[in-house]
Amino acid sequence: MADLPESVDWTAGIYQLETSDPVLGGPDGIDNLQAKQLANRTRWLKDKTEQIDEALALKASLDSPAITGNPTAPTQGAGNNSTRLANTAFVQAAIAALVASSPAALDTLNELAAALGNDPNFATTITNALALKAPLASPGLTGNPTAPTPAQFDNDSSIATTGFVQRALGNQAGAPVIATADMVLTAAQAGLLFVTAAGTQFTLPPLSDVADGSCYHFLFNYGGGSVKANGSQVIQAGGVSANVYNAGYAERLTLVKRSNAWYAASGGIGVDGFLSSQGANGWSKDPNGIIEQWGTAQIIVTDGVSVAADVAFNIAFPNACWNFQASLGIYAASGSGYTTTRQGVNFGNPTKTGCWGRVFNDSGSASAASTRLLYWRARGY
Repeated sequence: MADLPESVDWTAGIYQLETSDPVLGGPDGIDNLQAKQLANRTRWLKDKTEQIDEALALKASLDSPAITGNPTAPTQGAGNNSTRLANTAFVQAAIAALVASSPAALDTLNELAAALGNDPNFATTITNALALKAPLASPGLTGNPTAPTPAQFDNDSSIATTGFVQRALGNQAGAPVIATADMVLTAAQAGLLFVTAAGTQFTLPPLSDVADGSCYHFLFNYGGGSVKANGSQVIQAGGVSANVYNAGYAERLTLVKRSNAWYAASGGIGVDGFLSSQGANGWSKDPNGIIEQWGTAQIIVTDGVSVAADVAFNIAFPNACWNFQASLGIYAASGSGYTTTRQGVNFGNPTKTGCWGRVFNDSGSASAASTRLLYWRARGY
């Protein structure tokens, strides 16, 4: 007894035994034809099933597949945010968009983490740090905040430190300067006190170099001193202007720059009359406002003749001249020729600008005209 031979064949139909069919066995016998056809179909189905199983073994499972090789997928559109597969092209495009404007030193997560100090709570750290900072708008500072001190005479929205305020209130800009010789002052020295040695002269900076309101303070110890305006510029005090201010012993003086001149703002001795013009014809002004003037004039006289000797004051008295005195003296170095003489000086009421008068001389010798010196002195205010 043997098995029927099988072939991989899907028979189109199954033979139906007829009543008239003879009984015939064997591989090709009619009695085995139906079984053979069904066996061939079974073999065909078995082969197909095995082929399908082999093909399925090469396919990925729908549920958590473990794909191997080099699988590909369609590239999703930029910005897609769904459960679709993201291929490498999609990922690279997303990363490129993320770091598009980042510098090379910050285009990786590691570099970003390092830049953040590897702080997993960076946001909290920054929030806490910001809580310790003052807002730009209306900050409420505490403790002992400091700021740069603005330049002297600054006048804008800069923060005014205590140093700036103290200086603006008139406190000295620094330690007093003890002068041992004449000094030429600079704009940077505004606000300082200068203490003088005997006869020291200070030359002020050009008016164009300093701002209006700039002050220079002086204390004239050890015999006084003077302050000179730069070039031909002037110092104003007590209604009088001059290029040089002559100070007395222990005088205190503050000069303030205003526009095109220096003004005596405060001081002690001589503030109201700090000027003088020294010489044969000169004047001086006392601290209490009294002005004294003096002068000499050559007068040509003839014996027995009255000669006009009007005097013009060196400066006009602001208010009045209340006293005027005059006398005649000899002109020659030797007075031997003028020992016997009668002379007279006669002056009227002085005005603010001068005084009229006449002089008379009689030597008793009926000599020709000779020269005399007229000495005069006036006081007023």
